[in-house]
Amino acid sequence: INSVRTAHYPNDPRFYELCDIYGLFVMAETDVESHGFANVGDISRITDDPQWEKVYVERIVRHIHAQKNHPSIIIWSL
Repeated sequence: INSVRTAHYPNDPRFYELCDIYGLFVMAETDVESHGFANVGDISRITDDPQWEKVYVERIVRHIHAQKNHPSIIIWSL
């Protein structure tokens, strides 16, 4: 195994430090979880609502800013 995909939420900072040290590639996923609405019918009610845009962008920016100096992160995922 030479790569890791994080799941939905930023990990402990030590995780990224260890990946840097041991040479693991990381796909860092931002906590933009919006696909859990299938059970209530309208699966687009958050992702297509402009009122949520600022929240999504803030989460993405915060995640990238917090992890941007880790050479192990080779791709960002939403």
